[in-house]
Amino acid sequence: VAAFLSSASKAAGFVVAFRVFVVAFPIDVVAGSAYAIDWVLAFQILAVLTMTVGNFAAATQENVKRMLAYSSIGHAGYVLIALGALTGIGGSGAESLVLGAGMIHLLVYGFMNTGAFLFIALVEYWDIGRTFRDYNGLAKEAPLACVAMTVFLFSLAGLPVGGGFVSKYYLFAGAVGAGVWWLALVGAVNSALSLFYYSRVVKAMWLEEADEPLELESYPTALYAALLIAAVMTVALLPGLAVFDTAAFDAAATVLQG
Repeated sequence: VAAFLSSASKAAGFVVAFRVFVVAFPIDVVAGSAYAIDWVLAFQILAVLTMTVGNFAAATQENVKRMLAYSSIGHAGYVLIALGALTGIGGSGAESLVLGAGMIHLLVYGFMNTGAFLFIALVEYWDIGRTFRDYNGLAKEAPLACVAMTVFLFSLAGLPVGGGFVSKYYLFAGAVGAGVWWLALVGAVNSALSLFYYSRVVKAMWLEEADEPLELESYPTALYAALLIAAVMTVALLPGLAVFDTAAFDAAATVLQG
């Protein structure tokens, strides 16, 4: 349920937001409507606040699931860059790039964030615990699952191990091209902060010793398979986004044209 709420419902909400604010309430630089509303500044402020509050809240957590929940707020802030960068300064090409980048990030986010929550569900199935300390030494007992979790977390942070690297690059490059380089800078700083708390989980799994021996009684087949499929897709989207990026940018251009 947590995975669905943080991924699928967020993606659906942004689909609606892209259509409503770009088509139903166009701004002059986008559609030239006589009834335009300039909401770009509001989304720039909202993006900065959402990224910063979400990531700082995640950095203070000791519960891994809560950390991911606040992290998902930060990722909503990254996608808000897609609306906050529609300044019209870089022309229609820059606007299509940044709006399409928001769509691409939602695609990648669906796999890497859902996969991370599936890993937490797996750990809870094993009744290990929910804090960072409870994850100590887990890689010795479940190395394949921990490799998948490491891929999810580093991709969420924007490291070049999964599609999250490319989608964030598109977002930040689009913001720079649209003349709001400071929005890209805030996103990059927040991504660096996210690497700190994501690395805490990786450190606990791979480098720390468990307080007491871990006993994993069984491996639920469906859950384990879903976890591995999400990991494979996250990695495959690093080069594979070349298949989707043109479609996303074309779709963005169509939306911007009303």
